[in-house]
Amino acid sequence: MLSLKRLFLRTVGRWIPSDWFSYRMAVSVKGICFIDGKVILLKNERGQWDLPGGKMGSKEEIEVALKREMREELGVEVEVHKLLDAFRARIYRQINVLLIVYLCSTSAKEEELSMSYESFALQLFSPEELDGIHLAHRKWAELIKSAAAQLQKIQLES
Repeated sequence: MLSLKRLFLRTVGRWIPSDWFSYRMAVSVKGICFIDGKVILLKNERGQWDLPGGKMGSKEEIEVALKREMREELGVEVEVHKLLDAFRARIYRQINVLLIVYLCSTSAKEEELSMSYESFALQLFSPEELDGIHLAHRKWAELIKSAAAQLQKIQLES
């Protein structure tokens, strides 16, 4: 006797890929970007300090989406350097989001930053200041401190 899945693949599956029925989640790209040794953070609608970034478009490449989001949320151009992490997060204990975090850099100065309508505040923090603020994700402080060390290495090599 054929299993239900095997039956599907031999019949309807020839026209409708089985991935059509797979679980889906939103994908958000985030950038860790420093100006003068301080990371750029935005205050979100939940009152938490978050990394700049946002949802990818359905046909958008990851780095293209990140550059677009950074331009929209900060008003500056960034260079994308290195993938730092990717993991699932839950928002409001209901919504699953795949977060993809990159190390970025910008030649912009602090006064060139502009905040989009989506955020409630924009501020730069030194890695040492992170322990005293309410971050959107428990991994942010660790990733930001690691990114600061990696960016110093990249700058020394160039």
